[in-house]
Amino acid sequence: MGMDIVVGVFPELYDSADDEIRAKQREEFAAINRALRAAGLPEHHEPETARGAIPWNCRVGSWVCVHYLRRIAASIVLGKVLPPPVTDLPPHDPLVDAFNRACISRRVARVGPNDTPIPGEEAGASPLGIEIIEGPGFEHLICHSDCTGFYLPIPFRPVIVLPSDPRWDQWGPWLGSSYTLLDECERLSEVLRYPRDWEIEALREQEPDSTAADWHRYAIECFMCQVLITACRLSIESGCAIVYC
Repeated sequence: MGMDIVVGVFPELYDSADDEIRAKQREEFAAINRALRAAGLPEHHEPETARGAIPWNCRVGSWVCVHYLRRIAASIVLGKVLPPPVTDLPPHDPLVDAFNRACISRRVARVGPNDTPIPGEEAGASPLGIEIIEGPGFEHLICHSDCTGFYLPIPFRPVIVLPSDPRWDQWGPWLGSSYTLLDECERLSEVLRYPRDWEIEALREQEPDSTAADWHRYAIECFMCQVLITACRLSIESGCAIVYC
């Protein structure tokens, strides 16, 4: 199953779609905004027409590329040496599992420095609360879904998981920040030390070399890191969400 990363979902996927499909997507963004307002965050208004480099679409290939990069991020957070490159991802990577154990998931009514707990949450009293995921760093890369959800051009720190709602069926309830993901990937690029002036397609063509002493050991991770940096910058510049699809 292939993975695309899209910035500018309306002109990329729905430019020639019928009005009913476009209306359904608008309804989903409207529902996201209601959740953002309830959480005390700014609204997101998704542009519907092409602008500049938007729409932008990168066919990554396999979703596993994200998981390769997550291993590198987890090793940095945990203070470990970089793991050896792999060509076959294990079902449960010990580095990522250890990272996940260091994260905290909780339900809140509002997001921010003074996250507001939901009154009566233990009794399940508030269906409007959202789940937030916090940890030692790199949550937007590691804790966000690897195949659904949005990264919005709005600054916020925790990863947000929206309450159960049929409107999330298409893209999933996961919300990340393009700003925070960019910070995380910029940090990874400094560790990987690959040539940042290379085009994405040039990085894609590099074969991993486990015997190399430089970034070529992690050619797939470097490619994925640059794809996400490019997507985040375009998202912030254009005001469009990043979508995994």
